[in-house]
Amino acid sequence: MSRLALLGLVMLMLLGGCGRSPQPPASSPGATASAPPGTAPLAAGSPTPTAPAGAREVTTFFLRDQGGRLWVEPAVVALDQPTKAVAQAAVRALLRGQPGVPGLSSPANPATQVRGASVRDGVLTIDLSGDIRQPAGGSATEAAFAQQLAHAVAQFDGIDAVRLWVDGRPVTELWGHLDWSQPVRPDPLALSPVMITDPRWGARVPAGAVTVRGEANTFEATVGLRLIAPDGRVAQETFTTASCGTGCRGTWSHMFQLPTPGRWAIEASEDDPSGGEGRPPFTARLEVDAR
Repeated sequence: MSRLALLGLVMLMLLGGCGRSPQPPASSPGATASAPPGTAPLAAGSPTPTAPAGAREVTTFFLRDQGGRLWVEPAVVALDQPTKAVAQAAVRALLRGQPGVPGLSSPANPATQVRGASVRDGVLTIDLSGDIRQPAGGSATEAAFAQQLAHAVAQFDGIDAVRLWVDGRPVTELWGHLDWSQPVRPDPLALSPVMITDPRWGARVPAGAVTVRGEANTFEATVGLRLIAPDGRVAQETFTTASCGTGCRGTWSHMFQLPTPGRWAIEASEDDPSGGEGRPPFTARLEVDAR
């Protein structure tokens, strides 16, 4: 082959190589490998919090409608299978809306999928499928849903707020009532004024002494307590004092005596310092089976 022909062949090969599509760059640390095709990558960040051994249950947050107002409450939800991605699992459980506790619910469309998530500068960016836009709720419902999300993710170390994406893009509105352009931070005042955190609803406990624990933000930290026997009578009525109150959340505990087997109920409530002028006093209820 002549030198001129050889030079022409080399030039042809180089020109042909210029027409090839470039290879896609490697995924950034904040991208979610499990995201379905077509999902835009989230802003670069660190992976979401994980449970090294794989969690079989997760605490997430739901809504309780009492006294004409929506309150945010935690509930422990069993997972279909163990997972290490606990932050995403908490959001998925919230969306599914099956708390297993009477009175708790979620306004989110249960068909909504988590497409991806990453954490950067204390903000968890969560990308949800477009199903989240239906059904839409009113202004109070949307504000409460935002607090659901914020409390669900802020329980994990390194997360202070949540930012919402839908179908791979940042959003500024969801149901038409709330500005989502900035991260949403959890508001302690969105939580139910009185909560019973232990035992869980429907737990089986030995007959006899049972310690009930909870949280409260009540006037002068006072928590009214009632023990209701299986036959419906009030077996005991008393009160306790939380570790903090009147604008701050505190913890409380009280030991009850459940002398006989059966379905016992415990009610924890706030006082009504307004004398009936404000909203109705909030009451939390727990039922357990004494054996």
